[in-house]
This record gives sequence, C-alpha cells and structure tokens, in this order.
Amino acid sequence: MKGVTPISGMALYLTPMTPPSSHEPAWRRAALDDPEAARAWDDDLRRTAGPFPGLYHSAAWLQLLGKIYGITGCHLTNADGARFVLHHARPGGWLGCAHAPYGGIWAPVAAAAIPPEAPRLPEPAVLAAAGIRTFRLRTVTPEPAAPETLAPGGKVAMWLPLPKGDGDVLWKSFPAKVRNQVRKAEKEGVTVTAGRDDQLLEAFYLLYARRMHEFGTPAHGRPFFHALLRQFPAAELVVCHHQGTPAAAVLDIPWGAWRVNLYGAADTARRALCANNLVYWESLRRACLGGCAWYDFSRSTVDSGQYRFKAQWGAAPRRIHEWRITADSATAGGWQLTETAAGVGEKSLAARIWRLLPAAATNQLGPRIRALVP
Repeated sequence: MKGVTPISGMALYLTPMTPPSSHEPAWRRAALDDPEAARAWDDDLRRTAGPFPGLYHSAAWLQLLGKIYGITGCHLTNADGARFVLHHARPGGWLGCAHAPYGGIWAPVAAAAIPPEAPRLPEPAVLAAAGIRTFRLRTVTPEPAAPETLAPGGKVAMWLPLPKGDGDVLWKSFPAKVRNQVRKAEKEGVTVTAGRDDQLLEAFYLLYARRMHEFGTPAHGRPFFHALLRQFPAAELVVCHHQGTPAAAVLDIPWGAWRVNLYGAADTARRALCANNLVYWESLRRACLGGCAWYDFSRSTVDSGQYRFKAQWGAAPRRIHEWRITADSATAGGWQLTETAAGVGEKSLAARIWRLLPAAATNQLGPRIRALVP
C-alpha cells in the first residue's frame, strides 16, 4: 500500500478494519513519573504474553533514552491491558518507538485477537491532550511472511521460536552446515564469554563501532551502553575472542518470554574463524537455559547478508511497515495513515560518505548524529 490511505481503525499491524465499536475500551494516559508505577508497568509487560516483545514499550527503555538523548514519551493503555507508546525526539518529532526496530500497539494475546478484534489507535482527542496530532510509527506483522513474497530491500523482524530445555533440541534442529561452522570456531581456538563487566563491554564496543562505520551508520557512544547495562540488570554481553583479540560479540536483553538481541558485530577480517556463528549459538543456548520461548534477532534488510545469516538458524521474517499518521476528522476513526518508504537513495549516499570518513571522526561525530536519528 502506497500513498495516502484513510482507514477506519488499526490492528496490531495496521490493516483496514471496520469502525471501532462503542464497546471498545477507551485509552487513557499512564502516569509513569512515579517509580512504583513505572516498575508495575514494566513488570506487567514482562509477565504478559503479547504479539512481540514489550521491551521498547517499557518505562525502562524511555528512561534510558531520556538519560542519553533527552527523549520524552507518552504511554497509553486501556482496560484490556493494551499499550501504545510514543517517544518525542528533537528534531524528529513524535514516533513510536525511538531507537527501536518497531513499535505499534502491544496487546495481551488473551485480551485481543489479531484482526479483526485487535485494538485500534487511541482516539485523536486522547493524543491531542498530549499535544500530539501527527507522528511516525513502525509496526511489525506478528505472523511470519513467506520469504518468496518479500521484496528485496524491505525491512523485516527475524524471530525464532525456542524449544524448552538446555538447547540440545535446538542444536539438533540446525542444518549440518550451521553446526559445522560453530564447531569450526571451537576448533580454531575461539573462546566465548558471557557477562556484564567493563572489559566485555569494551570488547563489544570496539567491534560494534567498527562495524557501524563499515555499514555507513552513526553509532551510539559508550555512555549509551554503560547506561543500558545499568538500566537493565538482566542485559548480557556475549563475546568471542581469538588469541586475545575480540572477534564477535552480541548484546542481549532477556525480557519475559523473549531474549532480544539488540546489537551484534563481528570482525569481518576474521570471518573465516566463524566466531559470529559461535557467539550467536552461545546467545541462543543461553536463551534456552533462561527459559525463553522466543529469540528476537532484531531488524534486517531482505536479501542482505544479515538476513541470510539469521535465516540459517531458522528465524522467520515478519514484515515491518513505516507510517506517517495525522489526525483527520474527515476519516472514520479520526486518523489518516500514509505508508512511507525509507529514503534508500539518500541513505545510501549518506552511508557512502560516512564510510569515507576516518574512524576517529566517526567515533566523535557518531553519537551526536545518532541523537538526531531516532
């Protein structure tokens, strides 16, 4: 769907729907300035099964963004326990959710089925009371998409269901090629360590900053990751070394039934060691040991190397859509939705320029620019 499309309501992933019924629970703003209220909000998101991880809808995520980037937010809920979160970033305006692969309406799976009964967008008057009349939204379709139906260059979330147990069942489900790559890393002397200490964080950051430069994307600064580890006590780094040198690393947050893989990076010069395969296997194994039912590999571009790497573990793609939403009294439901496409050409040009800059410059400028690109 391209162009302006007025619709009557919004399911979890913005499909055309019938007008909201008079029995639909009303939305209200949640006051999360009180620490106890914020903790209760997050505890409920962790305990309750939803269509996707509620991590980015948490008060803790907004607190992290507020500390580092000065981002503020608006948290809404209704009697069924559905959650809708918008973040305000300068100069980006309102969006849901900032520095996250997707946002949208999170709802308990027992309270609202995926269409046609999924909750609608809050009424314009509710958001207008918070000064919000237009915002950007990135939503995810919970059901997996057939890979052959995906357009190259599109954005998807990659999710993997996990069996119960210590990881042995999951290991046996992998293709022989994947298992052999993990074994190769072990035979090459690659070691893997998990934890939260400063040495592991520094090893992770060196790989992350270098890889972001290679992608042509500004990186978060070290203060962001130090604050993240303080904000989320369960967050964990998994780092592979070869002969004392960092070779691959990931940063994950266990959140309820999910282990969310926020960031990962590997040394491309050491790709033959298959350290990236070992570090992800260790992350997946720890997800199983922690009792997680799902592993979120985060966002990928269809047909990219990252997409293929994640798919080999069995992760299935879920479509991500980007929208610009504006209050419009002439439409049923009061909102006008426009599906937008990422500015691929502009982004590619910016990425090429960024890659040409020396690492010393991008390390200094990256965190400042990152604050402007939520």
